[in-house]
Formats: sequence, structure tokens, C-alpha cells
Amino acid sequence: MKFYLNMILCLLLLFIVGCSSDDSLDNLPPRDFDAKAISAGINSLSIRWTESTDPENSIVKYDIYIAKNEQNAEFVQIASALSEQQVSSPYQSDPDFRFFYKIENLEHNTQWKGKVVAVDQEGQRKESFFWTSTQEDKVVPIINNITVGSRKFYARFSVDFENSGGYKKEYIVYLNDNLIDSNGFLDNLSEGTTYNLRVQIDDGNAISDPFETSFTTLSGDVLVDDLYFVSQSQIDRFGTNRFKEIQGDVTLLIENVGQGGIQINDLSPLADIEIISGNLKIEGSHRNQEVALFPYIKQVEGDLTLFEAHLFNAFERLETVGGELDLHGCYQMDSDPIIFEKLIEIQGGLFIYQTAPRGFNKLQMTGSIHIIETGIINLDFLSELNTVSGNVFFAFNPRLTDYCGLRPLFSEGNFTGSLTIDSYDSDYFNPSIQDIIGGNCSI
Repeated sequence: MKFYLNMILCLLLLFIVGCSSDDSLDNLPPRDFDAKAISAGINSLSIRWTESTDPENSIVKYDIYIAKNEQNAEFVQIASALSEQQVSSPYQSDPDFRFFYKIENLEHNTQWKGKVVAVDQEGQRKESFFWTSTQEDKVVPIINNITVGSRKFYARFSVDFENSGGYKKEYIVYLNDNLIDSNGFLDNLSEGTTYNLRVQIDDGNAISDPFETSFTTLSGDVLVDDLYFVSQSQIDRFGTNRFKEIQGDVTLLIENVGQGGIQINDLSPLADIEIISGNLKIEGSHRNQEVALFPYIKQVEGDLTLFEAHLFNAFERLETVGGELDLHGCYQMDSDPIIFEKLIEIQGGLFIYQTAPRGFNKLQMTGSIHIIETGIINLDFLSELNTVSGNVFFAFNPRLTDYCGLRPLFSEGNFTGSLTIDSYDSDYFNPSIQDIIGGNCSI
């Protein structure tokens, strides 16, 4: 009886061992995945790989090996049991390659082969290989930082680097892992999209290590930035963004004599702008062409300065200037005046120099008025002034003999400042406020 009992126990033990052995044989290794080298410096290289999952839902970790790409060279393990959290690094150009590792302290100018090994909790393994070369050991330029300024459909980048003494500076640029030809400008982008930018500098002596950054193109109607336009190509390119509000200063250099004459002759690409929260300044003589500017703009929250600008149908809908309105040397405005038909408020002052504007309608001002060295003969363009809390000053206006345009302002009691007619203007006609109110305002 005891013999039979022992036989039963032995058979049961063999059955258990056999089942356990079968379970081990049934355990599958992690699934296939891909690895690749994405960049290499003098003593380092960077790799990326895709995720490997386990058929039994076991946790997978990663080992990394490297060896010289020579016959019979043995792999050396440089990292072990790397978790997903340790190596996870989003990669915009190819989201599947979301794991990253940088291998350092390598020999320069050497060909390398490597492998990433996925290991599950039962020790089952799956390998993926990569190959690359480190650079020659030269004094190389070092990139410290890359600054990217983006718009909706394009971007510019600038590189802060230390030169190694080479004879040139050429960018090697990868946008979303694609090699592109760029000297700092990136076009044909999509609105509201994040891009990965990788740049190296070739200075003719050596190539820098790659510097990676990311940026996101803008979306919406508002731009927070200062703008400075000096060429028609800038205007045309910026117009593609269709911004309605600029939160910053805007400067236009319409004609740059030192650069060979007229640079900008079409400002229609800026027609969508309705609000400028900073200053707007337009510089440069433009006397042989008529330029329509900002037909839809309603508000300039800072100063509006026109310096020797000849503009046509400008500011037709402008209602408010938050700072000073300065018209300086707009010589041809007698024939094509700047029209401010809807301008109702200037929170700063009105400064007119060598200019003959018209069209101020029901205007309220909290600053002063200065009219200097003009060819105007009357002040009819100020006849709709509603309120002026500052002073009114005239100087060097030899043809000005009619001040009756100020009579409504002075008569209605909405003027709290003083009237000054300076220099040889007073040799011709120098009425007081009471003269103007009483109708003795012209000769």
C-alpha cells in the first residue's frame, strides 16, 4: 500500500513540474520595436526608439549597449533597466520614437554600432540595432541657445553660439527630423502647430553638436510683439497672418534713401489690422505714390506719428489715439490730405509741423495743440473741436490769417488752456481768445 502511495506522489510531482515548465516555455518575449541614432557629436551620440510592449502585459524596461563597428567587437552595457518614465521624451517629428537617451564619453571620429534591448519581468528579451559615427576631434562652434520668433505660417530663428574661428557660418537645419535649406527663416508652416527644430553650425572648421528646441506657430487674431517694416517682402509676408490686433509698437520705414529709394509701395496686406495697443510710427518720404494705409484701424492706444509721409485714404475709420498725434512734414497733404473724419478722441496732444491736415470731426482732446511752420491759411479743419483741456500754440505760420475755426471751441466754454501765437505770426494777425469769440478772428 505504501508503495502505491509513493507512486501516486511521484506522478503528481512530475505533473506539477511539467506544467510549470510548459508555462515558462509559453512566456513570449517583448514585441518588435525600432531604434535609431538621430545625431552625433565629437564624444556623444543621441538615440531614439519606439515602445516595445509585452504580450503578457509584463512591465518592459530597456538596456542599452554600444560597441565599435568592427569585426568581433564586443558590446558594452552602458545603461540597464531604464523605465519608461526615465527615457520618455516627446518627439514632434515622429511621435512613435518617444524614448530618448544620450550616450556620452565616446571616442571621437569612430564608427559605432549599438542596440537597445527590451526586457520583460520574466527576463525575456528583444533587440533593436542602430549605427552612427562620432565626429573628428576639432575645435567646434558651440551653440548656447536658439531663439525662435513665430507667426501663424512662418517663423525666424537666431542662434547664439561661440565661434571656433572658422571662415564661414552655415546652418544645418532639421525641421521635424527633415533636412531643410534655411538661413534662419522657416516658411510654409501650419497655424497653431508645434514643430521640433534641430540646428548645427558648420563654420568651415568643424560642425557643432546639434541643439534641439521646439516652438509653436501662432493662431487667432492677436499678435503680441513689436513690428518694424523696412521692405515690401516683409509687408507681404506679414499680411498672410491676417492679424486684427497688434499688442506692441509698429514702425514702417516707407522709403529708405540710403538703401536706394522706395522700399515699400503697397500697404494693403496690413488692411486687417483694427487695433494697435502700442505706438504707430510711419517714417520716410513717399511723395510720388499714393499708399492706402490701415483702412480698418479704429484705435491706436499709444502715439501716432507720421513723419514725411504722403498717404492716401489713410485712417478712414480711426476713432481714438491714446497718446499724441504727431504730423511732421507731410508736405503734399494740401492735395491729398490725411482724413480723420471719425477721429473723436486724442488722449495726448496734437502736434502739426509743416503739414496741412483736415477733417477733425467732434474731436475731444486732453492735451495741447501745436501748429508750427505750416502753409495753412485758416483753421477750418479744427472747427468741429469739442473739447481741449491743454494749450493751443501757433508759430511760424505766415499765411495763417483766419482763426475763426477755433470760435466754436472757445465760445462753448470747453477750452481750459491758453492761446499763444508766437514769433512773426503776431506781426500779421494776433487775435486773443476774446477776439475770436467776438468774431474778430480773421483779416
